[in-house]
Amino acid sequence: MVSEKIIPSASFKIKLGTLNKKNPRNFYLKASTYIKATAEKASYDKEINAIDKELKAHLKQEMAISGEFNNRFLLVTEVPTARISSHRKVHYNIEAYFNNPVEGGAFGESADYFINKYASKLPEFKQIIENHGFVCTKSKL
Repeated sequence: MVSEKIIPSASFKIKLGTLNKKNPRNFYLKASTYIKATAEKASYDKEINAIDKELKAHLKQEMAISGEFNNRFLLVTEVPTARISSHRKVHYNIEAYFNNPVEGGAFGESADYFINKYASKLPEFKQIIENHGFVCTKSKL
């Protein structure tokens, strides 16, 4: 039984796992990338806020389809908006924590069920970010 799985991605470092593999009620998704603006602006706050809202809506939609988490999740994003420019890459971190309120969850005894199911249905983070005027790369170089 696995408790964490690293998902292959060209633009992101993605980890998907459970906090307790013996009783898999809570799960997490951690994704990180480096972003670079495609156009210079005085502030990127509006774009970053729009990305955050779209990521949250996408996760809500995925959870509604499965019905397994009853929209019980927390989304945390971190990006230094003051450092964003078209000349430098900055680290963008996305973390989502999911809680299934039923003891033992809908997952039986194994976290493998959740990890394998959602590994194939991860949100298209890259497309969401690039739709708002950024380029994503897996490394700072």
